[in-house]
Amino acid sequence: MLNQHRNLVVPESDTLRVGECLVDVPLREIACDGDARRVTVKAMQVLLVLVAHAGKVVSREALLEWVWADTLPTDDVLTQAITQLRKAFADDREAPRYLETIAKGGYRLVATVAWLPSTAVPAVDAGVVAIEPAAGEAVAESSARIASASPAYRIGWTLLALAAVAGVGWYVAKPRTLAAPAVVPVAAAPATVAAATFQRITSAPGSEMWPSLSPDGAQVVYSAWTPDGDEGALMVQITAPVPPRALTTPPKGVMDTMPAWSPNGREIVFERLGPGERCGLYLIPASGGEPRQVSDCRRSELGQYGWHPDGRHLIASELGAVAGDDGALHVLDLATGAWTPLPYRKAASDMDLAPAYSPDGKWIAFRRNISLSDLWRVPATGGVPERLTDLRTNFFGHAWAPDGRSLVLSRYQDAGLQLSRLQLADRSLRDLGVANAAWPAIATRAPSMAFVVGNTLAAMYRLDLTKPDARPEPVFPSTGLDLMPSIAPDGTQLAWMSNRSGRLGLWWARLDQPNSLRLIDGLVPMPRYGAAWAADGSRMLVVGRDGTHLALYEVHPDSGRVQRLPVPDGEPVQAEYLPDANRLLVVAERGAGRLGLTLYDRARTPWVPLARLDDVAMARVDAGARRILFTRPTSPGLWQAGLDLRGVRRISEQPEVGGGRRLALLADGLWLADGDSHVHCALRWAPLEAPRAALPCRQAGDGAMLSAVSLDAPRRQLYYALERDQSADIGWMPLPAR
Repeated sequence: MLNQHRNLVVPESDTLRVGECLVDVPLREIACDGDARRVTVKAMQVLLVLVAHAGKVVSREALLEWVWADTLPTDDVLTQAITQLRKAFADDREAPRYLETIAKGGYRLVATVAWLPSTAVPAVDAGVVAIEPAAGEAVAESSARIASASPAYRIGWTLLALAAVAGVGWYVAKPRTLAAPAVVPVAAAPATVAAATFQRITSAPGSEMWPSLSPDGAQVVYSAWTPDGDEGALMVQITAPVPPRALTTPPKGVMDTMPAWSPNGREIVFERLGPGERCGLYLIPASGGEPRQVSDCRRSELGQYGWHPDGRHLIASELGAVAGDDGALHVLDLATGAWTPLPYRKAASDMDLAPAYSPDGKWIAFRRNISLSDLWRVPATGGVPERLTDLRTNFFGHAWAPDGRSLVLSRYQDAGLQLSRLQLADRSLRDLGVANAAWPAIATRAPSMAFVVGNTLAAMYRLDLTKPDARPEPVFPSTGLDLMPSIAPDGTQLAWMSNRSGRLGLWWARLDQPNSLRLIDGLVPMPRYGAAWAADGSRMLVVGRDGTHLALYEVHPDSGRVQRLPVPDGEPVQAEYLPDANRLLVVAERGAGRLGLTLYDRARTPWVPLARLDDVAMARVDAGARRILFTRPTSPGLWQAGLDLRGVRRISEQPEVGGGRRLALLADGLWLADGDSHVHCALRWAPLEAPRAALPCRQAGDGAMLSAVSLDAPRRQLYYALERDQSADIGWMPLPAR
């Protein structure tokens, strides 16, 4: 059996001499006596395997096992590949000078082999699309501030597997939509297909992230992170499971990430993070060499850089660099190093991310908002954006098809990720049958697609806070993803969200009766916030998915009864009971990503809104102090209001954006559970205003990222979920025709 980790060639350059012929690996061209022939991807992979074993016999079984891994090929496919190679080398089967057939054995490469330095390719002048303001349009300023970009290892596969969790506090409030009416409907519910066949082309320890393909789709560059997530280098390999070559060798404590292959295939742009808080944008030749810095970083780790087809400009989202420019698209002129804002219509609270030019350079596709997102597009010269989807979910990358008629996107659905294809002509959306895939990349001149595939499990724990050295106890362990534990006020019941049954559901159990564990039928929960219990523990509020929309449900766990509640305004995101049983608090999305809090009187039908607050991400009822605590979508800190939503004031600069789910109420005040990935600390527990860095790290359990907590206040028992067993590899497949 062929050893897949030892017996394959490690490409030393882009060019290989085999006998009297030159092989251009990225172009898959074999030139003999000036006559160049292009071979298929599989034929080139067969050749590289034979190069790795030059002079030795490689069996047909071994070639089929490795080049056509995870498929059931017939012998014909190998025969066709060998025939292609023989034609390209002008070889004679009866008197071979290159490929010898060994009867009942396999094949042997008999020609000499030598790697050659790659030669420079002349630059292509494609012409620049003007980056000038469109007539009558002005660049809208944005004043929303978010936390500064953190090192790339803080996002990793955690963002993917815990998709709905990772961005939940980062909603962007929007006062109105500014897009012109679309000519065709925006995409909503997708059609589904059977599971697609793809090849996992990396499998090293640690994680491989952010793939980008060469223009011809023959090679992929990606960022390979060490298992501890402290360092990362760029790696390049052909689109097959062969060992890569290191493109960069960053020093200790530095991470090279977010690579993007240039349109002419000669260069790769990437971000270099570290040491410390340093962050720079670099260019490096695709064949290797010394990187050169072209700019400081101008974006968040949730975005990306997009090449203009002219190869002289990049586009990115401006986050945190210049006041008033947060979430706005900017263009970099590589010749001058100057960033210019794109002149397009944008509200101050819009957060626009991950811009990508269409292959013809006429359009820019981007994601609007970090959570409750949708895809939009705008002319490359600026103007009025057009909404492409109506999904209001988390997105994890998108890429243009080579013909510019469709986009492939990764979106959150039911505690997982799906690759889907959006047809721009009719806005139809179709799943590609690839689960748990993110950050798709498509070659600009070939139907070749790479993406990140991975798996993360999450486990629940209980920690006794009365003992400083207490060890965490696993709670209802499983082999699945267990999220959002919520303990009832009396500490006897636990509800959480899990896919342990093979699909995402709401689970419930009495802690003193393990056999009471069961799945609550009747809803598919949205794991952004845990269930909210009534004071008597008889019922709880849960947000779930109803088709393509969100709905609020009231669940009676003892009986298993599930009732959809008639929330009259917007799509609910989170809800809480008030001491008055006839009143509810609901945080909802009121259109185009705008979030707000509404106090309802549900004793009347339809429900009557009694008071509203705009720009609210989540809310908690502090019944003892007769107040409402809430956080904002894009601003750190904690606010309070009365039970009637009057008297709003800010009471703390903590937690950070998105940290409201780790807040706990105790008789002696507000406490916060937090982690610090810089020092690999998953859990710190302290009063809200305590200095975070000085706090000791608690034993949290087998995991790395704390998402949300629930406190049994009378017993001072903390319930939480931690990710574990995370991995991320690069997958590859041909882009389907439709």
